[in-house]
Amino acid sequence: MRLLLLTVFVFLIGCDAPVVDEDSYILSDAVIYTMDEDIPEAEAMAVIDGKVVMVGHADDVTESYPDLRVLSASGKTILPGFTDGHGHFMGLGMEKLQVDLRGTHSIEEVIQRMKDFSGDIEKGAWILGRGWNQVLWPDREFPTRYDLDMHFPDNPVWLRRVDGHAGWANTAAMELAGIDSIRTMEDPQGGTVLRDAMGEPTGIFVDATMGT
Repeated sequence: MRLLLLTVFVFLIGCDAPVVDEDSYILSDAVIYTMDEDIPEAEAMAVIDGKVVMVGHADDVTESYPDLRVLSASGKTILPGFTDGHGHFMGLGMEKLQVDLRGTHSIEEVIQRMKDFSGDIEKGAWILGRGWNQVLWPDREFPTRYDLDMHFPDNPVWLRRVDGHAGWANTAAMELAGIDSIRTMEDPQGGTVLRDAMGEPTGIFVDATMGT
C-alpha cells in the first residue's frame, strides 16, 4: 500500500502544473476611457501578450476571447497610458475651465469669445483664458488692459498668451493684485512689464512678472 501511494505521489509531482499566462487576460467590471470618439467608454478589455486587443462590452469581449481568464477591476477607472516628457496635466484640466482663445485673429474676436464663454457672469467673478497670439492680428501689436476694460470693467480678467510666456490683464485684475500703477517699479530679473509712454503698465506681463 505504501509503495502504491508513493508511486501515485511521484506520478502527480511529475505532471505539469497548469501554466497561467500573466500577460493575457480579460479585465472586466471597469470604467475604461478609450479616447475614441466612436466608443468613448467601455467596461472590459482583452489583453494578449501585454497588448490590448479589444475593448467593449463585457459580453462581447468574453465571447470573442473565451479562453482568457477574467479579472475584475472592481469598478475602477482605466485610462490609456500617457507618455510625455513635458506634460502639464493640471494645465490641461484648467483649460476646460477657461475661454479658449487659440486661433483668434483680432482683439474683437477675442472679446466675442470671452462674451460667449462668460455669458451672464456675476459681477466680480474672474474671467480666465488662454491662447491669444497678437502675431495673428492685423497690427501684430500687444493688446492693452483698456481693450478689456471697455467690455469687462467689473470683472477681473487674466488671459495667458498661447505660449504661456505672457499674460494680459485688465485694470480690475491689476487693482486686485495691487499693481494698478508701478511707474517706479523695476522689472524683476527674467521678466518685463510693458508700459505706455507715461510709464503706466499696459496690462501685459512677460515671463517672471506674471507672478508678481
